[in-house]
Amino acid sequence: MKALPVLLTTVLLGLLLFLPATAWAKKMTLPLEAMAWQADYIVVGEIVAVQARTYQFHVAEYVKGSSRPTVTVQQFEEWTCDVRYAKAAKGQRLVLFLKQHGVALELLNGSTGERPIFHNRVTLDTEAYAFRPGQPFVPYAIDLPEFTNGIKRLVRCFVMPAAAEDPYSFTPRAVVQRASADEVRAFRAASKFTGWLYERITTRYTVAKR
Repeated sequence: MKALPVLLTTVLLGLLLFLPATAWAKKMTLPLEAMAWQADYIVVGEIVAVQARTYQFHVAEYVKGSSRPTVTVQQFEEWTCDVRYAKAAKGQRLVLFLKQHGVALELLNGSTGERPIFHNRVTLDTEAYAFRPGQPFVPYAIDLPEFTNGIKRLVRCFVMPAAAEDPYSFTPRAVVQRASADEVRAFRAASKFTGWLYERITTRYTVAKR
């Protein structure tokens, strides 16, 4: 009977060695500003038809880039740590962050690149509005016009060079200010959302002027 505890210990140890590669896997989520810089297109609109692996998306507004009024979007592959908020369906209003991949348009960073619009507001469920130690997480929710205006101003004022470090890294990275000082001040003062973005940029990145 003394052999039983040894056997159990061996089994448990084996499970612990196996778990980090499976059950402990976690999606690395890009911050909003990096999403805006890396996306080829940022669009607002709604799903008009759904296929097995894609959906047709009618674009009401191009926040970044420009293309056709209706585009085909590749649905991202769901997994344990990245599941869509609901099954894709006609009529869903979304903000999409898209990358061009050959002839296909793919969502940037999985579900992070697909932001639902409810009651004309965008909720960023991975971004804390105001961090308060010991308090529950409060996601950032913004009126759609404030959100789109803020993102337009962001990509107009700042850009991340293509040769920047790994976007998932927490080490400081450089961004380039391509707008005048007056334009940057206007960006910062435009809304609570743009003020929040400005603080993110100036505290997370080193800013070089073009």
